Amino acid sequence: MRALSMAHYKTIPTPPGEAWRLMKTRFVPVAVFVVVLLTVVGLWRKYLSPATLPGEVEAAETGASSPQTGVITEIKARLFEKVALAQELGRVVVADPKNPSPITSTIEGNVTRIHHSAGDKVNAGDTIFTVTAARPDRITAFLRQPLRNEPVEGQPVLVRPRTHAAPARAEILRVGSQLAPIRESLLPSARMHAELGLPIVVSIPPELKLFPGEIVDLTLLPNPAKPAEPAPQADPTPAPTPAKPADTPKPAGK
Repeated sequence: MRALSMAHYKTIPTPPGEAWRLMKTRFVPVAVFVVVLLTVVGLWRKYLSPATLPGEVEAAETGASSPQTGVITEIKARLFEKVALAQELGRVVVADPKNPSPITSTIEGNVTRIHHSAGDKVNAGDTIFTVTAARPDRITAFLRQPLRNEPVEGQPVLVRPRTHAAPARAEILRVGSQLAPIRESLLPSARMHAELGLPIVVSIPPELKLFPGEIVDLTLLPNPAKPAEPAPQADPTPAPTPAKPADTPKPAGK
């Protein structure tokens, strides 16, 4: 009976002033805290945190060229095949098929591109193969704008592979003198237009096993403080005192 009688009562709405007071005391402080926290994190990442950027591991590349104008008669090397220094990769002939000229590799590494096929006519100096060194020798990265800190040669860098390997320290070998287009492999996928950045070249940490073309994360570390140069000390040797002139004897009185 009581439940049925309570059903006839209407719910009293909360006055607007009371609802606004509850909102200010319960929700506004939380919203302000979240906004301030996001602002602080954004400012920290933009101005105070060490610069972190992606870098691409590189190895030396060279081209195996045709020694003379003629026709390629044979392609001996295959794509991604490991080759030795001065190894014959193919042959080209001019007129006499019995005297072909060899196309040889100038470094030890792997064949990463084959630009022509057997039967193609080529000119002297045309690149037939691209050979990439087996071991990488540098990491290339680009500092995106705005440039908060100017990097310098010798500055320490933390190299962090995107694997389970531990990070290792390296250093900046060279810094570009002007901005250059950033490679697409080092840009976020959402970027659809070209972007300029300051190129830097970083050394390869010897304890890391990296592959040419691998993407790693670089953190620029602050330069170690240089010890203050000691102030020049005064010469403790006293300056020589000029000698006094000898007294001239007075003439005897007459």
